[in-house]
Amino acid sequence: MKRHLPAILVAGGFLTALLVRVIPGRLASGAVDYDEGVYVAAALTVLEGRFPWRDFAFLHPPGVILWLLPAALAGPKWALLLGRVLAVIVGSLNVVMVGRLVRGWAGVAAAVFLGLWWETVLTDRGVYLEPLMNGAGLGALLLLSHQPSRRQVVGAGVLCALAMGFKLLGAAWCVTAFIACPREQRTRLVLWAVAAFAVLVLPFGLLAPSEAFFQLVTVHSGRPPDGDLDRLVRLREMFVSRSLDATVLMGLLAPFALIGARRWLGRGALVGLALVVAVFLGTPAFWNQYDAAVAPLIVLLLGLGLAGLSERLGPRGWIPAALVLALGLSHWPLAIRSPPAAPPPLALQPGTCALENYVLVQADQRPALVSPVLIDSYGQVLVDVARSGKRFASMDEAFADEASQQTLLRQLPQCEFLQVGNRGNQLSATSRAFIAEHFIDAGNGALRRR
Repeated sequence: MKRHLPAILVAGGFLTALLVRVIPGRLASGAVDYDEGVYVAAALTVLEGRFPWRDFAFLHPPGVILWLLPAALAGPKWALLLGRVLAVIVGSLNVVMVGRLVRGWAGVAAAVFLGLWWETVLTDRGVYLEPLMNGAGLGALLLLSHQPSRRQVVGAGVLCALAMGFKLLGAAWCVTAFIACPREQRTRLVLWAVAAFAVLVLPFGLLAPSEAFFQLVTVHSGRPPDGDLDRLVRLREMFVSRSLDATVLMGLLAPFALIGARRWLGRGALVGLALVVAVFLGTPAFWNQYDAAVAPLIVLLLGLGLAGLSERLGPRGWIPAALVLALGLSHWPLAIRSPPAAPPPLALQPGTCALENYVLVQADQRPALVSPVLIDSYGQVLVDVARSGKRFASMDEAFADEASQQTLLRQLPQCEFLQVGNRGNQLSATSRAFIAEHFIDAGNGALRRR
């Protein structure tokens, strides 16, 4: 029985994490987030021969598009459902990987904390970047965790590139992996990470290299502030609001993660966490779903510290692990809270231009192939703002300025049908006047050209 215990714990951890993400239901009928609509619409549009950066605004690397391409072959609604199912599986694997990295009963306790972390559960139920980025980063660390061979280092380098390929913030996972990697293997890790990232990005990037750099780097560096602007609020969201117990435990146990045989993994996790927090404090925009990028690193540090303490306590080492496990289980009621249901889908016409593509996805419709394709109206505004060279104190101020919707004003004359939705409140006066002059109500929440 003892010989099979690790496999039993892995299987049990995966199934438990899976159930936590599935029991509340609504994978098919839950409300669709704006970001989910962007990613699914982008994948559907690539299947039509239109590509990010060249043919539509897309402010991330193309990893999520490539991830969703097979699902997109089944059509919009199925792409969303399959994307959510894959996210649940990846999120559950992330829980298992944290447990495997930490090991022993301390690993079980760490896995429980991550498996029931509210923001992690939330993003694991949808088509978001954070679970995919975290999964690639944790996979890289797992390959490097025990005297890695050359093949394992190569695999870790590829997974580091994949983490960045989903979201550039994945660079923090790459730094963590670099520190955790044996010194004599670090050059190989970096070379393979760079090569794999180039293979991932260049097929699209070479179609419009200057635009790719502009949207991936320049736009983010000078964007208007949005979301939670107060840095103290951001710190509270990351470390206090629903995770104070984990933060306190990490602070108490982290010293044990930074010494001993596995100190390089602990030090890597600490540096990775510091980098992510620094980025979130420095970026102009922040939303609480970003906390899902912080959670695995906090839990990894907590778990490694707990493992170090348990080793020092010898036969009594199970006691702190049991206490931490019990504390982690207290998050169960929040984790299994049912997500809101989606409203009934609108009966939209094929070829509808949508300022909110999640509405199109719910209606099982594809984005209209205007030029450029309207995939991310919010991101498109950021591109126009960056191109104008103007500085704005807030996104509301940017939305109201004519410079922020130059691309939209080129798209609207090409649209036969238009869905505006809540984004109508973020249109400039010129955009509103154009829509009022050239479109009439077509029912079902849509407009039709006069």
